[in-house]
Amino acid sequence: MLEKLITEVLPIADLKELYTETFLNHTSKISKISDLSVMNAHAFGVAKIFQKDIKDTAILESQMFPELSSGVYLDNAAKLIGAVSRNSSCGSSTYELVYAKVGTVYVPGQSTFTSTQGVSFNIVELTIVGENGYAYVPIRSSSIGVNTNVDPFTINSISAPPIGHFNCTNEYAATGGRDSENDEDFKTRLSTFQQFAATSTYLHFLNHLRNLNADILDIRKSGYTEDGKVRISIITCNGKWFSQDELGYFEYVLNKFIALSDVDLQAGVIGIKLINIQWHIVGGTTGVDFRVDIFPGYSEIDIRRQIQLQMTKYFDFRFFTKDKVEWDDLLTIVKSVRGVKYVPDEHFNPGVDSLIEKFKLPRVVKFVMRDMKGTILYNNNSSVLPIYYPV
Repeated sequence: MLEKLITEVLPIADLKELYTETFLNHTSKISKISDLSVMNAHAFGVAKIFQKDIKDTAILESQMFPELSSGVYLDNAAKLIGAVSRNSSCGSSTYELVYAKVGTVYVPGQSTFTSTQGVSFNIVELTIVGENGYAYVPIRSSSIGVNTNVDPFTINSISAPPIGHFNCTNEYAATGGRDSENDEDFKTRLSTFQQFAATSTYLHFLNHLRNLNADILDIRKSGYTEDGKVRISIITCNGKWFSQDELGYFEYVLNKFIALSDVDLQAGVIGIKLINIQWHIVGGTTGVDFRVDIFPGYSEIDIRRQIQLQMTKYFDFRFFTKDKVEWDDLLTIVKSVRGVKYVPDEHFNPGVDSLIEKFKLPRVVKFVMRDMKGTILYNNNSSVLPIYYPV
């Protein structure tokens, strides 16, 4: 990395002095140039032209080396190396965990969430609470700047709540809010550009996909198709699936970044095939089914919700690397929830460890909670538990 420009921009007095010395060394007709003479003015004029030429050369050089640029020239340097543009100011976003009656609808523009710091957040897309009694509502700050980033469990109030709303909070911090990117921050980001811009790399593909859809959390190689394409599974932060049209558009964009080395022995382009991640259903057809004894004074609804939330966080796709679901881990989760008195092992399903099929991720779909006599306290009727893992 260069520390300074190779081209040295000299002051006009030094350039004029160089011109004068060269001129006097090549003629015997003039021995001196006085300050107010025509020759002195001519020397300054020539020096000014030289200075402008040197300055333009330095500008071109600085645009070849971003670390030496600033302002609009830094923006031009970023374009020359193919990097993304300077980040403008923007607001933060997160998912708001809401508890409400089944069927409660959160509509964009009708309700606003507010943090304890006074930052307001608008609903991004319509969300309906399912049979589980809770949901994650995508929200975005109404203002912009780094001050819109707020801590977890601070967005606890809502204006004009929909009928059926109970309470809410943000389990994860609201992030992404920033001020306009200054020169130094932009240079720091540009210094890492070559690392993720290299074609055929994991970060290269993931960064381009995230630019297309902010909900994409991760990607995983999932084998090959019959015609030799690499299957890549897309994992989202909220478990949603993409339509075939959306996947097709992603493929169209990513295929532009396939490297020349991505060909088979017959010089045919291998390419990629994007698919939605496939789920390993925890507990099989029976699902997660258990009996529980609850301490007096605790709500079975609150305990059930906490068990569900803790189970989905156990399978956090950002960190889950196990090749099997260990049933005693799930049992421990249920036992550790505050208000749970006793959970009999013999009535807990799954009762054995289950191997996770290759290229799949675990997901709790069927969830049944019973009292100690086996009477059903809650059955989600295979309504997939809502999840959110921050990108």
